[in-house]
This record gives sequence, structure tokens and C-alpha cells, in this order.
Amino acid sequence: MIIVVALAVRALLVVGPQGVTEPPPPPASTAPSPEPPPTSLPPTETPTEPGTTTPAPTPSESAEPAECTVGNPTARQPHPTDRRIHGGGLSFPKTAGFTPTEQQPYFTWAYDVAGQDRPVEEQWNSTYVVGALPTFDGFESPKQSAELVMDCTVSSGLYEGFTGRTDVSSTSILVDKRKAWAILSEVRVDDPRVSVAGDTVVVIVVDTGSPESLAMFWACVPLGDNAALQQLEAVANRLRVE
Repeated sequence: MIIVVALAVRALLVVGPQGVTEPPPPPASTAPSPEPPPTSLPPTETPTEPGTTTPAPTPSESAEPAECTVGNPTARQPHPTDRRIHGGGLSFPKTAGFTPTEQQPYFTWAYDVAGQDRPVEEQWNSTYVVGALPTFDGFESPKQSAELVMDCTVSSGLYEGFTGRTDVSSTSILVDKRKAWAILSEVRVDDPRVSVAGDTVVVIVVDTGSPESLAMFWACVPLGDNAALQQLEAVANRLRVE
């Protein structure tokens, strides 16, 4: 499974977005806003710089309770009403086949959370969300915060029946020319309510330049679903700092 994911992520670097609905082009008299450069989640095998990418997957058989702060994910800031999902200083384009997320309350460590879900089966969804990670809650840097968010993910109510986690990659990237850190993990569950084995989870934390908070993009797709992983990559490549 790890090899499949690695090859899929590498392939995503050269494919275009699939199923992403963007706003129609503006009138000819209005100059269009420049599209941000691709986020480009990196390959998951050979690091480009020593010490920046996890060289090999790291399995974890159990989740120690993370010291997750108590945020307020439903506390929303004013945002534009357009064809993008906004939260925490980031946005991504609304995606065909997805509806407003019902997973918002599970992101208990964050603020200003919004996102989209697509049903996989009755008790399982693919989900994309954005939100804020306040510096006063100890979110100090993109790398440290991404690691903490992933720890909080597997010890939260998001994954009942959690059995193990494998970190496939952990690396520094750029999002809309801003420094960020991305972690891609395989999260496995044993849940009698569902047939899936777990999710590929991506956490990206961006330093937007705000002294008050970092910005989080969190996404999951079922393990082994390469088409869903490609769609996730297309959405991540359209992340925009607000």
C-alpha cells in the first residue's frame, strides 16, 4: 500500500485538477486574479534536501493521547460568499460532488473551520477542511503544528477504532509562495460499521504571515483510492492564502 501511495502522489505532480469547479472567468475589462503557484506535494521516497523529508514510513500501532488544545471550530470569521471554501486564512475551490462538511465539530483544536464532504459509504466520507491554529494555543511553526494536528487527528473522534498510523512523508513545501509543512499519513481503523480500512490523511500548515495564527488544510480520502487522491492533490494545488 505504501508503494501505491508513493507512486500516486508522484503522479499527481504532473496531472491537472479533476472535478474542481472554479468561478467563471471575469469580463474582458477586468484583469483576472493570478492563480497561485501549485502547492506540489512532494514525492514520498527520496528527499530533495537532507533532513526535510521523512526517509521511510514510520508505523505507529497506537495513538497516545495528544495534548490537543481546546479551540472552537464553529467560531467563524467573516468570509466572501463565492465559489471557494474559506477558513483560517486559506481557501480552496468548491469541488463537484461535495457538500458542506458535517465534520466541523471534530476539529476541536482549531478555529474558523469550514470544508466539504463527499460520501464514501454511510458512515465514511472524503473530507477537505481549512481552519485557523492560534499561536496562543501553542501552534508555533508549520512543522511542529502539522505534527500536532496529525497526532490530534488520530486521537480524536475522527477515527473510532483506530489501529495504526504510517507517516509516508513529512516535508517543507510552499503554498501560494508561503512557507508550509505537509504530512501525508495512512490511518487505519477497525470499525465494524464500515468496509474501508482507513484513510490517506494530508495535513498542510501554512505560515500566512499573521502573528495570531497559522492556517491549516486537512483532507482525507479512503486508502487505496487513487482517483480520490488525485482529486485531493488538485484541490491542494489550488490553495490560496487570503
